[in-house]
Amino acid sequence: MIALLMCGLTRLYWSKYSQIAEEARSVMGYTRFLSETEYLNGELMKYLGEHPELNTNIEKTLHDIT
Repeated sequence: MIALLMCGLTRLYWSKYSQIAEEARSVMGYTRFLSETEYLNGELMKYLGEHPELNTNIEKTLHDIT
């Protein structure tokens, strides 16, 4: 259900903020900063690998936005 409802937004969010999260983790010393989002994105990517018919084509969206 999550893959259908919020996969695109989760992928878009994580692609934009993953580098910021890594930097914040090292600066703040809080290794779990946004770890839930990272985990959700990883699980969604695995699920999309198993179910390509649900692909949200986020790469095209990212290209259009940037």
